[in-house]
Amino acid sequence: MHSLLLNEVARGEEAESFYNRLMDLETALNGKTVRGDPYRHSDIVLGKFKRYFNVHVEERTISLTRRKNAISQAVNRFGKIILIASKRMEWDEMLSIYKEREGIERQYRCLKTELEA
Repeated sequence: MHSLLLNEVARGEEAESFYNRLMDLETALNGKTVRGDPYRHSDIVLGKFKRYFNVHVEERTISLTRRKNAISQAVNRFGKIILIASKRMEWDEMLSIYKEREGIERQYRCLKTELEA
């Protein structure tokens, strides 16, 4: 059995982090003039975020434009979790087990942070 869960809090956090990263990359590359191959340089800096930008080069100066469709597709997936159970169970039971697990992971992260401090 499987179900789809939408977590609005996670959706917001993921979107904020994603858009911040896009802005950081734009700041790092837009208007930058490089000595070597500007396309190679942009590939290295953008990494897996390359699919969200069109890269234009004029006289070794890099210019980025956002690929709106690619960004929209990514944002539409944020906050969605697929829950898969190895046995048949009701949605309420599956959600309850997931929330218990989520709570335990949160407590573990807090404990781990305290121990590292």
